[in-house]
Amino acid sequence: WWDNNKHRMKNWHLSGSCKYAAKTAILFLKMLGCGGMLEELQTMEDPTIENQRAIYNKYKSRVMMAAKLGQTGINALIGCVGVPQRQYGMYDDSATFLPDLLDYICNDTVLFQNNYFYSSYLADGWTEECCLRYLKKEHFSDAISRADRVR
Repeated sequence: WWDNNKHRMKNWHLSGSCKYAAKTAILFLKMLGCGGMLEELQTMEDPTIENQRAIYNKYKSRVMMAAKLGQTGINALIGCVGVPQRQYGMYDDSATFLPDLLDYICNDTVLFQNNYFYSSYLADGWTEECCLRYLKKEHFSDAISRADRVR
C-alpha cells in the first residue's frame, strides 16, 4: 500500500499553513547564523542528548536571538495561522513562548531520534527511525488493516 500511495504521504508535514511557518522559521534561523547547528544536528554520528546539547550550546545565543525576534512576529501574526488568541493565551508568558520552546526541544528531546514532529520540518521529511508510529515497519499491518478509513 505504501509503495503504491507515496504521493499521499510526500511532505504531508508541510500541508496547510504550517508549511509557511516552518519554511519561514528555518530560513530565519539560517539567516541568523544557525544553519550550521541544523546541519550538525542532522549529521551527528552519535545522536545522544549530551551531544545535541553541546551543539545547541555552541549556537544558543544566536538561537535565542532568533527566538526573541520570531516571538515578536508570532505575537503579531498568531491569529493569521489559525490559532485562537484564547488558546495562545493559555501559555503563562507569551513573551517567552518561542525561546522556552526551542530551549526545551534542544535540551530535552533528541531531535532526529525521538522527536518526529520537529525533525520532519528540520530534515524536510521523516526517516525510518524517526517518524509517525503508523509509518514504521512494525506497525505496517495495523496501517493496512485500517487503510479503508483513509479518505
